[in-house]
This record gives sequence, C-alpha cells and structure tokens, in this order.
Amino acid sequence: MAPVLFWTAGSLVLVITTISIVASLTTIHIMNKMNVWNGYVLLVYAVAVAQTFYDVSFYFLLGGSDEMGFCLYRAWNSASGVSVILWINVMSTLVFYTTLYMVSFRVKDYFYHMSCVIIALSLLMGIPEFITCLREPNDNQTNWIYYGIRLVSIFYNILVYIFITVLLHL
Repeated sequence: MAPVLFWTAGSLVLVITTISIVASLTTIHIMNKMNVWNGYVLLVYAVAVAQTFYDVSFYFLLGGSDEMGFCLYRAWNSASGVSVILWINVMSTLVFYTTLYMVSFRVKDYFYHMSCVIIALSLLMGIPEFITCLREPNDNQTNWIYYGIRLVSIFYNILVYIFITVLLHL
C-alpha cells in the first residue's frame, strides 16, 4: 500500500509542479513580449522567475532517491522559496507605502539593489542547507529557519492587509 501511495503523491506533485512551471513561464513570456518594463512589472517578473526556480526544485525531489538529489532539492527549495517570500513581501510593503503616502514608489530606481539583497539572502539560506544536508541528510536544523521565515511572512502580509483595510476604511 505504501509504494502505491508514494507513487500517487509523487505523480500529483509532478503534475502540479509542471502546471505551475508552465504558468510561470507563460507569465514570463507574455511580459517579455509586452516589452513594458516599469518598476511594478519588474516586480511581477521577479516573482515569476523566483516561482519558476522554486517549482523546479521539486524535480530534484522526484528525480531520484540519491543523497545528492535530495540535498539539491532542499537547498534549491530553501533558496528559491526565500526568494519568492522576499519578493512578495517587497510587493506588499510597496502597496502599503503607496496606500499610506498616496505616492508611487520608484521601484525601477531601486530594483537592482533589491535584487542583489534578495539573491544574497536566498543564497544565505540555500548554501548552508546544502552543506548541512550533505553532512547529515536527516538533519532538519535549517528547515525550521525556512518555515519560520514563511510563517513570519504570512503574519506580515496579514498585518499589511489589515493596515491597508483600515487606512482605506473598507
């Protein structure tokens, strides 16, 4: 029973991951064809690219049961997952800023700097995850950091939503 259940779950992950990758690549393709690059479009583009990298990480998990594939999955998943989280938080922060001050933020002027910071923080999550996994594949010490970041991000976005709702008297 367990192998059938594992195979079914793996197939479901493969199908959902493939659909998500196709959706992200379609978004990226459409944005490239539009060729309109203001700051907010760059943010959506960055999220789509980060999401694509995140989705690709699941292929490492499905690719085999060897230790290297599993460690690549954990590292790639953590790094790209943090990247998606940070880009979404940047977007929600900018929506909050725009709502609060009723002015647009010049995203394009700071996009390069935001990208560098997000890439650096993502690598700071992924590289230790990879090294830890290679040393001890069953050691999940860095997983709690990743899930903690996700949890804080969820609460942050809920707070931003509440503040915007209050500000706009909705």
